[in-house]
Amino acid sequence: IARSVKNVSVYAGHFYYDSTRWLRNDYSDLFRVRRTQLPRPTFSCLIIVREPVSRFVSCYTERFERTYGKPIEQLTDAELDEALVNASEVLPPHGCSNEIARWLSPVGWDDRAVNQGKFSSDELDETKRRLASCSIGNVVDYPNETARVIEHWHPWLFADFTGANTGHRSGHVATVSERQRQLIRSRNRVDTELYEFAMRRFRMQVESIPP
Repeated sequence: IARSVKNVSVYAGHFYYDSTRWLRNDYSDLFRVRRTQLPRPTFSCLIIVREPVSRFVSCYTERFERTYGKPIEQLTDAELDEALVNASEVLPPHGCSNEIARWLSPVGWDDRAVNQGKFSSDELDETKRRLASCSIGNVVDYPNETARVIEHWHPWLFADFTGANTGHRSGHVATVSERQRQLIRSRNRVDTELYEFAMRRFRMQVESIPP
């Protein structure tokens, strides 16, 4: 761990789940060397999820439309499949498929595995275990409930979702065909399963918050 950040009290940011291990491991070394009574580091997890088809469409519009040169509704099936599976090779660092798995799975660093949805049952179970340890929000579909979740479990965060879309085509709503939706779903099977699991957890969290 860098000397300049050894005495930092709070780390916050957008992390892959496994990227917090370097903090845990380095702090463990720090405890052994100093033998002090420093408080042990704790980590809280908040993940914002979105229905996989609408999330992919939004991600493509924001990150890849200018690269591919056309809006998603004008892509051929072959072009859409290319965007679903290999977009990260066109515009690094990563694509738009299976985003929950990208952040939380044990193989989230492997972009090709994530984009192609190649996960073992053990890896999927571990991803669900990690997801169950997080607070969950859905800003697009349930902004008020998400604000309650954040205010209850992460009161130091400011949860204001009244701002407008800030993407390069703010206000544009893509209209994809049912055929395109089916193709997106087929390439986001892992995320669909994780999203449904997350939303069950989300509803439980909302119901557990005192009125």
